[in-house]
Amino acid sequence: MYVPVGIIPSLFKHVSRPRIFSLVVDDFGVKWENSEDLDHLIACLRKLCEINVKLKCKLYVGITLDWHYNRGFVDLSMPGCIKRAFKRFDIAEVLQPVHIGKRCS
Repeated sequence: MYVPVGIIPSLFKHVSRPRIFSLVVDDFGVKWENSEDLDHLIACLRKLCEINVKLKCKLYVGITLDWHYNRGFVDLSMPGCIKRAFKRFDIAEVLQPVHIGKRCS
């Protein structure tokens, strides 16, 4: 059985297995530790609806994912997002790049 995780919208966990997933419209992002747990989740979902499974996900809800499993992190990016926002809201582009935050390790 899957239950909501606290007050976080669209985040669910299994009550007895180490499995967590997020659901955003029609995209799932799943954290799993072994193939048995993943197979169980897929079987549950296939009882409810038709699904496609991508084990090597590079894009989730419009965010580009660059996985570095061996180093323990993932780079997240949204290429072209700022330029599209500037154009949409008719804002002149900033000439000097501004970096907010830093890479976490």
